[in-house]
Amino acid sequence: MKLYVPLFALLFTYHVQAAEICYEGLGCFTDDLECHKYRFPPQTLEEIDLHFYLYTRRTRDTPYELFWNDVENIRSSNFDPLKKTKIVTHGFLGNYSEPIYANIKDAFIAREDVNFILLDWRDGAVTLYPRAMQNARVVARQLSLLIKALNMEFGAYYKDVHIMGYSLGGHVAGYVGQEIPGLGRITGLDPAGPGFQNTDIPECRLDKSDAILVDVIHTDGRPAGYGTLTPFGHMDFYPNGGLDQEGCSLDVVSVCSHMRGRDYFLESLVNQDCQFTSYPCSDWNSYRLGRCTSCGDDGCPSMGIDAELNPIEGTFYLRTNAQSPFCIE
Repeated sequence: MKLYVPLFALLFTYHVQAAEICYEGLGCFTDDLECHKYRFPPQTLEEIDLHFYLYTRRTRDTPYELFWNDVENIRSSNFDPLKKTKIVTHGFLGNYSEPIYANIKDAFIAREDVNFILLDWRDGAVTLYPRAMQNARVVARQLSLLIKALNMEFGAYYKDVHIMGYSLGGHVAGYVGQEIPGLGRITGLDPAGPGFQNTDIPECRLDKSDAILVDVIHTDGRPAGYGTLTPFGHMDFYPNGGLDQEGCSLDVVSVCSHMRGRDYFLESLVNQDCQFTSYPCSDWNSYRLGRCTSCGDDGCPSMGIDAELNPIEGTFYLRTNAQSPFCIE
């Protein structure tokens, strides 16, 4: 008899014995942690086919491809160690050519003269979800080695690196932070929940120990959602309770709410006249009942790019509009 199960239920169907897989120049991966046992091992480097594209103000439309294992290639780039480095990665079933990423790139470069690196690992992301979870670890290792090379070859500071990861990409960022102590900032854009939300093991997922500042935007924490309500960072933001987002369909298969994390972050970059002011609160019901209207002595932080301006640890709630502009003035 055939069994048909939801995609994320596959997490519980691929359990294998302890194993190890090694890649030349990249090191080894094991399934020693419970969270790493699903669908082990990852795919080959050729199958994942990761690309790093560097953009600057001089080359905003013609990126330079960086290679994590080619020092001469890195030296030949126009990477500037005196500037901050912004890195963005897509998630499960995604790819770098989605318009939102070009918009984030353009907004960053217009706002500040930065090194902007965009990841593309579509071949490793468009697969069964448990396999993509494994591939995320390999992607993170390659990114870690690239960042270390930028540090050793150029003298770029780890504290000047800011990684933004959407969905499964949020955990890619977390894995990088585990390998690079002192990483400046990680922003999780509705980090993936399935397979990550029910573990307290920091090595399994994005965690506040992964960077000096870890801020997370939760937008799809429904029971059947693609995100999670579990706090992962120093600052966890819950627009509209972190559940169904205003203007999104309530259809259980809709990814609208999941994608809103990216939309809100982009708007925080381009709409500097309106801050996503967020209020410290213990839960959504308390916020809805008007019990969390005070910013207190520390003030209220802003969700999005300016969260770092007032890095208060805690959980924060706010409402948004149903369509852009999402920020409520």
